[in-house]
Amino acid sequence: MADHKIKIYGKDWSIRFTTTIPKGEFGYCTSPDQKDRHVAINSRLGTDKMTAVICHELAHACLWPIGEEAIEELGEVVANALLDPDILERLGLARVDRHGS
Repeated sequence: MADHKIKIYGKDWSIRFTTTIPKGEFGYCTSPDQKDRHVAINSRLGTDKMTAVICHELAHACLWPIGEEAIEELGEVVANALLDPDILERLGLARVDRHGS
């Protein structure tokens, strides 16, 4: 699957959806100092969990020195807001579950 290109603080990053995630992990983020900066997301996750993991790993990419507890909370809060039916409706978006929640 092709990488999805994004910029964080003006640096090129990729989001990669893959099944080759370390055991016990849902995703990971490389160091922003690496040349091949990317976040990897388990492509087998359901919509809700995948959204939370994307938010969590992007928070790591943006806030590298911040502790795991703050990143976990930020990821959950953002994911819950993005998946809220009223917010989706307000944004004119429809929810489509691809792998179950």
